Amino acid sequence: MSIDRAAHFIRSAHRQGFLPIVRSETPSDAISTGLALQEAGVSVLELTRSTPGVESAVRELAAAGLCIGVGTIKHPDEISQAAAAGAQFVVSYYLPDGFVDRALTDKLVPIPGVQTLNEMQAAHRQGARILKIFPAWQSHPRIIADVRPLIPGIQFIPTGGTDGQTASDWLDAGALAFGVGRALGTSASVGAAEVTKRARLYVERFSDKRGIDHAIVD
Repeated sequence: MSIDRAAHFIRSAHRQGFLPIVRSETPSDAISTGLALQEAGVSVLELTRSTPGVESAVRELAAAGLCIGVGTIKHPDEISQAAAAGAQFVVSYYLPDGFVDRALTDKLVPIPGVQTLNEMQAAHRQGARILKIFPAWQSHPRIIADVRPLIPGIQFIPTGGTDGQTASDWLDAGALAFGVGRALGTSASVGAAEVTKRARLYVERFSDKRGIDHAIVD
């Protein structure tokens, strides 16, 4: 993995404060939703592999200048497909065998899902610098302060039950960003204009609210 790519993702996610997760039934809806998010000021977002033909949406949105990741990865071969389509990072809700190694080989930023300290340590030992705490509602923001002295330089993106005050609590505790999906909707479910409107509220509330901590990219 390029250190510059990892540093760029960390800076961008930290600045944005939240990571939109787009789960669509068609590539065209994923593209429309991604562009609606971009209109609101979003620059980094995740598309899930549950979208049939997600790679075509990745190509289109990457060409539009967005930093795109592919989530719900279950097998290393899916990582190579994401890389070929222009993704810059990959996400899973757990730690699949070979996930981190293949992502690093394909020069993508790996973000595996973890819940326990054993999983966090295992992912970090394999080379992951950013971990997805999932589901976040089973954990507590305090875990960041507890774990960071044990795994210096590790970053967290809590996802699942991270809306409203809970999201603020995670950011205040030092999370890199938090994941948000259903609350933003998609173009097919609520309309592109509504997606943009909802995303703007998140941008206004959570983006550019924290000073740049140069330690986050060390």
